[in-house]
Amino acid sequence: MTRWGRLLVRSLGWDALRCNSTPKKLTNLGRAHLNCRLGRMWVASHPYVLIVDVTNLCNLRCRFCPTGRGEYGRQKGILPLATFQQFIDELKPYLYLALLYDWGEPLLNGELPRMIAYAEQNNICTSVHSNLCVRDDGALRELVDAGLSHLTVSVDGVDPCSYRSFRTGGDFALVMRNLAGLLEYRSRSGRRKPRITWKYVVHRANEAYVEKARQMAREIGVDAFLAATIQSEDSSVLPRGTFGSMPGQDQKRCSWLWTTVVLHWDGCIGPCCYQFRQEDDFGRYEPGEFMRIWNNDRFQVARGLFGGAGGAELPPPVLCLHCHKVESRRR
Repeated sequence: MTRWGRLLVRSLGWDALRCNSTPKKLTNLGRAHLNCRLGRMWVASHPYVLIVDVTNLCNLRCRFCPTGRGEYGRQKGILPLATFQQFIDELKPYLYLALLYDWGEPLLNGELPRMIAYAEQNNICTSVHSNLCVRDDGALRELVDAGLSHLTVSVDGVDPCSYRSFRTGGDFALVMRNLAGLLEYRSRSGRRKPRITWKYVVHRANEAYVEKARQMAREIGVDAFLAATIQSEDSSVLPRGTFGSMPGQDQKRCSWLWTTVVLHWDGCIGPCCYQFRQEDDFGRYEPGEFMRIWNNDRFQVARGLFGGAGGAELPPPVLCLHCHKVESRRR
């Protein structure tokens, strides 16, 4: 397989490429990566990955997460189904993936199953990342019935003690019961989707249990296990060993500015999943106006940081100026 082919598979997965490709999507995908490679600031290509923060509400208080610490960055709320559908309608000729999570617990949005179904019906793979700390079996079954492509479940321990060292307010037994029930319902329904990943965020307090968690994941029957190092500036919580990094951490050029867009619950547009404060938004979505936002000053400034222009002549400065990828590029 070519380097280009490996990049696409790693970014999108075989299912999205095999089942969701159209000539228009493939052409746009190629143009987006060409624009990224050339560092173009104004682009005619569209993003092919959508990140939707369906809510910034959460039922846990994880101490290393801004939401868990009460740092919401904007008002708390839930994305209306109508706004989601309007956005999908405008971008569906180009989208391969819709990631329906960011800074909150997506299952707290009661419209989530209908969002999943709407995207899947429009030939867009969907992914949800959940703590699975919910006491509603029906909501979990609805994820399967809606046609969800991929579910990542955060389980950062092997017992209540190791789990609560990170997931404050969580219930380990409830999560494991929900996970087992979800797998059983998927099997009983005769479906292959969603593909389920057990994600284990590794920090100093739970590092010793990674292999035990991997074994538990294998025994319960999930499709994949992922151990990823916690993101923190506090060296005392970092694991001593080496584990995988979060997506995108190893890239020195930010391809997101050409390939991916974030829709917050309040209709505001952001450049990447790390951005959550309202003052750092790049615009507010209006139906039929996406490309105007996609090529506004803020997006062009950000792309210019990687394209050689440096954004020197285009105000205002943006969040990207302080991104580690920009800082490493300047060194």
